[in-house]
Amino acid sequence: MPTAKKKYVWEVYLRPNTLTKDNDRDCIADVHAHAPTQRNEDIAALITRERSEFRPETILSILNMRDNAVLGFIQDGLSFMDGAVQISPRVSGVWETENAPYDEKIHKRTVDMVPTAELRNALDEISVKVLGVKEE
Repeated sequence: MPTAKKKYVWEVYLRPNTLTKDNDRDCIADVHAHAPTQRNEDIAALITRERSEFRPETILSILNMRDNAVLGFIQDGLSFMDGAVQISPRVSGVWETENAPYDEKIHKRTVDMVPTAELRNALDEISVKVLGVKEE
């Protein structure tokens, strides 16, 4: 007997959009979190529940080493891509001339995160249910 495909639903609450001054009725959505932010410990627990021969501590150690490797790539000015996102280093801000130096007051070191095709496809499978207006 085939298993039923899991249905993914994001529940959202609407709140006023404070960025549009000319329209006091438009809203933006906040996704309702049913649980705290998930971390490497949650991934390790999930993997071991699926009958892995590895202990959660081993998986967590590997995930932490992976995080450090990704941080190192970004610090070296390299992009990194996994199955969910591509992370690329970027410096934002405007330079007045080609010879202007980096200025902490004007410029900012940051990253761009772009979803991979796999993540974009996963997003297509999610429906959205509006729960109503968000309580203050």
